[in-house]
Amino acid sequence: MKKIIIFIHIYYVSQRSVLLQNLHRIKSHDLSIVLTFDPANDDAFDLVQEIATSFNVLKIVHCQNRGMDVMPFLKALNAIGDKINDYDIAIKYHTKNIHSQAAIDINSIYFKYLFDDTLLAQVIDQNLDFCAPLSLMRLGQNMIYRNRQQLKKIIHAINDCTNSNVLVDSDCGIQLMNSPNWLFSCGTMFVLSQRVLKSLQDISPHVCQMFEAENYVARTRDDGSIAHAMERYFGLHIRLIQGTYGFMHHGSPQSLALTKAHHSGTELELSCHFDKFLVKERADQLTKLKVFSLDDSDLDIACHEMHARGLPEYNMSPLIKYYMYGDIYSVRFRNFEPSIFIISQQPKFIPKKSAFLQWLILNEGVTSQSIDNLSFDQFWNIGLKLGLVDIDHLYSEMLSAGFKVQKEYMPKFYEVIGSPLLMPTSKNFRPKEIPILVKFSTEKMRLNPLKDYISKFYLVHIYFAQNLMINIQMQDHVGTLNILRALEDSFGVCHQTAQVSACLSYVRGDIDSAQEHYRIYSRLKPNKNTSSLMPISFLRGDAIDIGLKLDNLFGSHENV
Repeated sequence: MKKIIIFIHIYYVSQRSVLLQNLHRIKSHDLSIVLTFDPANDDAFDLVQEIATSFNVLKIVHCQNRGMDVMPFLKALNAIGDKINDYDIAIKYHTKNIHSQAAIDINSIYFKYLFDDTLLAQVIDQNLDFCAPLSLMRLGQNMIYRNRQQLKKIIHAINDCTNSNVLVDSDCGIQLMNSPNWLFSCGTMFVLSQRVLKSLQDISPHVCQMFEAENYVARTRDDGSIAHAMERYFGLHIRLIQGTYGFMHHGSPQSLALTKAHHSGTELELSCHFDKFLVKERADQLTKLKVFSLDDSDLDIACHEMHARGLPEYNMSPLIKYYMYGDIYSVRFRNFEPSIFIISQQPKFIPKKSAFLQWLILNEGVTSQSIDNLSFDQFWNIGLKLGLVDIDHLYSEMLSAGFKVQKEYMPKFYEVIGSPLLMPTSKNFRPKEIPILVKFSTEKMRLNPLKDYISKFYLVHIYFAQNLMINIQMQDHVGTLNILRALEDSFGVCHQTAQVSACLSYVRGDIDSAQEHYRIYSRLKPNKNTSSLMPISFLRGDAIDIGLKLDNLFGSHENV
């Protein structure tokens, strides 16, 4: 019988009964439990007593709720000493605050996987070092946010550990930290091998000293503390010791599976997203989707098109794959055109729901209108709605090109003359400066930029922009720069991306570059209240202050 040790930090007790039920699910293994809690927390004390009467509790460690669940875990590692050698794997778990439905969902994901007997046996058999639910795994490089400096401090501190078996060169560690080659488990709950546990035990006193020296006061959801950095470090640690990752996910709607992560070139791939579909999007949508009888050949064509546009080859059925990614990649299925559907359904469309599923429900047994049957006038009106078409701007562009056309005839003129010339219809839409659109138009030997952009690339553009905004708001400057480059490579420079570039240059202390980008931003920013293609507010917190400083340094756009 294999031996498992589980570390549980108890603070919130609202899911007391669920925790106890899931502990009982581990039946075929020899289970020991280490509990950490603050004795001043009466509710936590009661739960500790209840667990101690029902299970084999190896150790109870008293500690303040400082450093969230991370410092208690490290102290518990020290407390058990050489006993760590008795166990094959360890589970790290902490009780969570179920303040929202999303928090309940995340907690249920962890219960489902971390306490599953069969999966735990597979972790041991496959000698995997770090396993967590796939739906909560992220590339660590994209999830650093404000924790980059603290993560560097941890790497340097570990480099100085003379008693550690973890031989980490600081420069190599920081280089790896900036690479797409390691994983972060959202929520900081996972399964660890014995060798990882021992290596973490070696470094834990040094990290605890960092906690003790830190005077950090902030809300749990803030970033920038040693605890937040250590949450990331656990996943990075696996790569530093050349360990292996395992993804816990659904093999089918009825069964769970474990998949070893693999590398492609210099990058680590998240190779299966079935779980995101099943859990994050909720099982009720799976049930609804299964009702519809859909031809696999049509779905295969759609999936092939998504792969051609850059979607990795994920191991899932065509139906699930299209359900998850068809909206983002704007790929057609029969008469379903994601971008047109989403635009036409506003404000009825619910972004967190699948547009594909909504279309199936609304159009069951009904042949909807194909994009091929939409007139140019309809695309023109959509362009007006999205802020892609500005009549005054287009009129000025036409006059500059030597064309004098009355405004009521401009849609027809643009369809016949403006489209082949890739003429800009607004400051938000300049087809010649959108690389992905120019390439598509050239390959297809046709020039209908407004139609092609709305039907093929609009949703992709929005997806990029939203990710850019998230990174800016999290103040992860490296992550912001990476997404900014990808966005501009596909969709060119606009006033929002120029504004972001100016802010990033200012943060780096490159005032000359900041000024140059600010001039581009000022030139491209619309002079009147026209709809913006991307989210209106990119900047928040310190970034707003930087924007104001740029205004003061270089003047408002009206004066440029």
